[in-house]
Amino acid sequence: MARAWREWVRFIAASADSREFYSHEHGSLMSAPVTGLELELPIVTEDDIVRARTRGREMCRTLGFAEINQVKIATAISELARNIFHYAKTGEIILRIISTPKRGIEVVARDRGPGIPDIKLVLSGNYKSRTGMGKGLLGARRLVDHFEVVSAPGQGTTVTLRKYADAR
Repeated sequence: MARAWREWVRFIAASADSREFYSHEHGSLMSAPVTGLELELPIVTEDDIVRARTRGREMCRTLGFAEINQVKIATAISELARNIFHYAKTGEIILRIISTPKRGIEVVARDRGPGIPDIKLVLSGNYKSRTGMGKGLLGARRLVDHFEVVSAPGQGTTVTLRKYADAR
């Protein structure tokens, strides 16, 4: 699996101007916006949640993340993708390999859903959603080294998080 991922990352790096990537899962070229070491994964179905989580964990493994940090980023991605699926219906997870300020992974979860009317309440831990516990964003924030959320009612939500390879 790790070897296939390394080959896949090399293909992306070699195809920076392309809008295609090689899927070792499907054994073929797949259409997706790709630039450099970035992968955009649409979130439309529940299967897409699993796919995004898996790709994020594979990327972390390739970067040499400790097993516990691979699990942390996979969990954070899963929470963000699940929020997209449940609240906005569609959106995307963007995975990027970063090198500044440190080597790691950046995850951007973006949707055009209803937005979050009270981000402070959601991040306080006192929020209870209609469809779940309301702890997804809070949990994701606790698992990463950098967390940022931008949301406006009726305009969607963008969450950016980073986890560094040498962080605990």
